[in-house]
Amino acid sequence: MDFFYGLEEFEQKPKFKRKDDDVFAEDFLDKPEDWRNARPSVPIDFDAIRTKVNKQIAHITYESSQVEPEAKRWLFGYIRGIIKAAYDKFRGKAVQERLGERWGWSQ
Repeated sequence: MDFFYGLEEFEQKPKFKRKDDDVFAEDFLDKPEDWRNARPSVPIDFDAIRTKVNKQIAHITYESSQVEPEAKRWLFGYIRGIIKAAYDKFRGKAVQERLGERWGWSQ
């Protein structure tokens, strides 16, 4: 999700620093502001979803072992919808020559 929405987080929160090899959706457009203006709005629960991914999947933490079974449930359909909406917008805006064949476009 950071690919589609992350740059805003990196700009607003000093604890997040963009690394030289970080890739964001706006990198695939001629004008980065075109993506910022076109992308779907950041979901209200973006931070909660990102934290859940970070704590339960991406990183090994002590906190992840303390999560109650009910809180471990994932709303896959909801998260898929958020990602799909951003992906569909991205495909319509990205410069096709900057994307590889895996994106479904032949050059």
